[in-house]
Amino acid sequence: MEKYHKAYTFFKKFNAHSPFHRLPDHYKRMWFRLINEDPTPVHYISDTRKWAKSPSHRLSGGWVPVQNVPIPLIYPKEFHEGLWGGEAVIKGYKRPDYKEEPYHPRVPHWWVPKLKRTVVYSEILDKHMSVIVTERALDLIDQNFGFDNYILKTDIIDLKSALALKLRSKMLLSLARKELYPDDPVKQEEIYNKYKQFIIPEEEAEWLGLTLREALAKQRAIDKAKMEHGPLKLKYRSELIQELKEMKQEELKAINEKSEKQKMTNWINRLNPFSKSNENQTN
Repeated sequence: MEKYHKAYTFFKKFNAHSPFHRLPDHYKRMWFRLINEDPTPVHYISDTRKWAKSPSHRLSGGWVPVQNVPIPLIYPKEFHEGLWGGEAVIKGYKRPDYKEEPYHPRVPHWWVPKLKRTVVYSEILDKHMSVIVTERALDLIDQNFGFDNYILKTDIIDLKSALALKLRSKMLLSLARKELYPDDPVKQEEIYNKYKQFIIPEEEAEWLGLTLREALAKQRAIDKAKMEHGPLKLKYRSELIQELKEMKQEELKAINEKSEKQKMTNWINRLNPFSKSNENQTN
């Protein structure tokens, strides 16, 4: 039911009457995946079987369908400021020790991952960064043989952190624009060849990791840049006024030329003794 609700929320946000419908399709696909797909299980072991035998269900022969219900995870603000390696905050209930307190009820409990601050190095960005991580994030960095491989190889659903997605965007932009190691061409070519398998179009890399508010602000800036003179009605109005001015100037010029021509004709007729105007004056 929760997945259907997430899908409904997505289509409600990106319908044709919403300001979000002008966003690029690749960004919509990324956002839909982030809200609709479940990350790799970290806090429980997923059972890949479809059926399992349970002695408590004798009517069905002891076989029941396996249901992998994901544990609800809470992502606080601090989650998006670090690299938690798929871990999150879990809210639940803790059972007491029945031997010591047999009548004590279960109590609410929060399970929070252990955080530590460490320094990581990015080959692509050529920077050392101080970030807050979990022990699992450090293990994943070691398993992927480096911080850059961990950020680029891990699926965005498992990264999820705003910091991780923005770092991924910066790395991909550096690769797409070939801005890494500008003072060392040999090192630049070496790092580029090492990570070129992850290169995506620059336009997609620019939108990667943007929140909805940031993406909408970016799209509005693009629309504003396309409309150099503001709304089209102002552009058409100025063009119409300019055309009317030119038409008026042409009409005035034609009238002036006609009056000049008429004056010249009258002057010549006065000098001609055989003109009709002179005959009329004599009679």
